[in-house]
Amino acid sequence: MQFTTLLSVLAMTAMAAASPVSPVPISDHPLLEKRASIGCSMKDLWAAPSGSMDGVIKNLINNNPNGQICTWNINARRDNTHGWVTAECDVNDGQHPAVWYHTWGTAHVCRSRKEIGEMARQIYNSCKQGDIVQGWIQDESRGETWVEIGRTPNGCKASS
Repeated sequence: MQFTTLLSVLAMTAMAAASPVSPVPISDHPLLEKRASIGCSMKDLWAAPSGSMDGVIKNLINNNPNGQICTWNINARRDNTHGWVTAECDVNDGQHPAVWYHTWGTAHVCRSRKEIGEMARQIYNSCKQGDIVQGWIQDESRGETWVEIGRTPNGCKASS
């Protein structure tokens, strides 16, 4: 009996370990809570370490450009008077389509910091920047997150 119980516990543990970890939905990202404290003008950006998404992208491309990032994501969201909306943008990293101006990397798709920076630049340049009200690039392998919030005053109204 104990042996059977042990086997079932081991099987459940193995199944749990094999299950992919779901990313935090963008709408539930803890950094979104910062929106309320900064207001919604074009100058109201909350970002680290460089102060803006443009600076973040430059840092990725110029600082240790060959450094590998294996678990990463690039995100941007836009808003309208009815709240958050999804938008497709014809940008991808060759393997993952960008939805919500969004690309995911996995531990199986390592990229250099320069490649990730260039992908981010493509996403932000190809999509309507005026509609982007919140975005981030995250290197999950190091726990580093860079965020830019509040690109346009009008975009902030629905979700503030």
